[in-house]
Amino acid sequence: SPKPRLGIVGRIRPDKGHLSVVEAFAALQPQASDWELCFFGETRPQHRHFERKLRARLPQSLSIHGFEPSRVAMYESLSAVVMPSPAEGFSLVVPEALAMGLPLIAARLPHFERCLRDGENVLFFDPNNPKDLSAVLRRLLHTPDLRTTLRKGARRAAEEHFSIVGEAKQIAELYDEVLDSPLSL
Repeated sequence: SPKPRLGIVGRIRPDKGHLSVVEAFAALQPQASDWELCFFGETRPQHRHFERKLRARLPQSLSIHGFEPSRVAMYESLSAVVMPSPAEGFSLVVPEALAMGLPLIAARLPHFERCLRDGENVLFFDPNNPKDLSAVLRRLLHTPDLRTTLRKGARRAAEEHFSIVGEAKQIAELYDEVLDSPLSL
């Protein structure tokens, strides 16, 4: 049977926290040798050297793929997702992974903390602390019951905080508020 896959989705570049995940995953070897770390995303020419660095650090356990034509198929191929960016304004990866019912590890950022609960639908880590990421990865990879809890909580969180109906309602309310207010020039 294929190895479980821990996925990172998005452009591959140094400022996204990718090296910290590769380093944390490498530190768990060989205890995590039954897992594979997979990237799905584009590497622009100026970041090819960075991609080579990632591959060299985990030559046996890392695969890098372009974006899949079907986002659903891409997420279905994963067992869990990491969103490691230390300064993401908003990442579609988070609601997509949650909607797919995938266990999620995410950098502790204020906007994610407002709607997600550590241990219930996400595992947060301090993006400035590589040892914290290693500890969180270890918990996820070696605790099947925790993965089950996160799967159940993920789907509920997606429905509660990221539904298309809810998003449309919030946008409509904002437009109504702006259009009803007097213009100040």
